Amino acid sequence: MRGISSASPLVRFAFPISAVAAKAFRLVLRNLIGRSEESAHDGETHLAAALEWLSLAQDVIDERPAAGGVSAGWSFEDGWLPGCPETTGYIIATFIDAAKALNRPDLTGRAHRMIDWELSLQRPDRAFPGHYGEPGSERHELWCSLF
Repeated sequence: MRGISSASPLVRFAFPISAVAAKAFRLVLRNLIGRSEESAHDGETHLAAALEWLSLAQDVIDERPAAGGVSAGWSFEDGWLPGCPETTGYIIATFIDAAKALNRPDLTGRAHRMIDWELSLQRPDRAFPGHYGEPGSERHELWCSLF
């Protein structure tokens, strides 16, 4: 069986796809068939990098109205995006778990800032605004509590 490489892919797409998307698909396929390459870094290094990225995504909006939340992402067109209530909510639990597992109280402090921001957005009917939390956006029901 031939190896999978970008020079001789086993998968050809019947529709236009970006080079980045094609490479990502091939990496997933390699992993699924057991032919993935070993990572250049260990799991702890990857975890530390992910936590630092999420921390940066919180820090970059500290001077904005969404201070405390986590940026929805970054784009070449707009740079750092506003805070996103939905994804910030997911990150809260991640930071609390990571703080306990890694003995990193700074992550608990970050999670508390996220919680404060989330609660500042909550509407009287207990729903949260959708999209980036801006006024007038579609509401999201609160189906579970933060704690």
